[in-house]
Amino acid sequence: MAGDNVNPEMDLLNFAPRVVAPTLMLNGRYDFVYPPGGSQLPLFGLLGTPEGQKRHVQFDSGHMPPIQDVMREILDWLARNLGPVEIRQCAFGARRPPPREERKSGADSRSRVP
Repeated sequence: MAGDNVNPEMDLLNFAPRVVAPTLMLNGRYDFVYPPGGSQLPLFGLLGTPEGQKRHVQFDSGHMPPIQDVMREILDWLARNLGPVEIRQCAFGARRPPPREERKSGADSRSRVP
């Protein structure tokens, strides 16, 4: 992740053990910016997150995996870690603020400079 000339206090790998939150790491198997052996796997291994709470997914891509696959992984991860989302439809005619011309005169929230 960092070059040999980076000071230890600036090397991101030194901070990885402090990360203890559930973590989803998404990478491309053929990423030349952050290659698996030189960046992805060392970083994942150094994370302080318990084994059951971290996941590393490698897509058959380069640095930019297909967005549909990325979104699917993220949504599945969030559902597993935060619980499923209840989808609610907004009822037609839901309460909305009245149009500007129907508001009381002088009730405009913007301040006016004379």
